Amino acid sequence: MWPDDCWVGEPRPWLRHQHTGLFGPPNPRLTVKGVWLRAECRAEQRRLERGLARRINIRKARRRWMVLKDAVDAKRVALYWQEQTQRGLCAPGGAGRAADATAFASEF
Repeated sequence: MWPDDCWVGEPRPWLRHQHTGLFGPPNPRLTVKGVWLRAECRAEQRRLERGLARRINIRKARRRWMVLKDAVDAKRVALYWQEQTQRGLCAPGGAGRAADATAFASEF
């Protein structure tokens, strides 16, 4: 909370006016200390916003890497099962071996 010596006139303009129920003036007048404090608060706000933007970019990059990782994992699993299927088809007594032998015999 800002100290009372930051304001010119009414010490706390954000308080509701007793008679009208409205808040104080939209642009309260500030002392030199108040101007300095406002600039410090705005600089802190900009610093926080930059940090937020950085965290958002990090999350986007992490999400993209996770999509890429999922695609690589899916390809790895698909190739594993393709290999198992081919081993089964080409094994002795497998359907692929019998079809290959029939095709070879029909060529000659």
